[in-house]
Amino acid sequence: MSAAVADPRHPAHAFMLRRSKTLDRLARKVLGLRHAAPARVLVAVMEGLQIQWLRDPSVDVVGEMKALHTALTTSGAPRITT
Repeated sequence: MSAAVADPRHPAHAFMLRRSKTLDRLARKVLGLRHAAPARVLVAVMEGLQIQWLRDPSVDVVGEMKALHTALTTSGAPRITT
């Protein structure tokens, strides 16, 4: 689906663009970020994990996102700037 909707002629193209913008905006709001790049990266990670889950349902999407959060918020870890 992701590859197919890259074509502007695909019926779901506009929907997926709106979805991406909504997810980016929501991630920025929830995380208190002013810039889109960190939010976009986190949404990309989430979407990638969802694709992995589709291929292998044993993938723990929520657990992996929690592990990423822990890794990013642990003392000494690189900080995401807002």
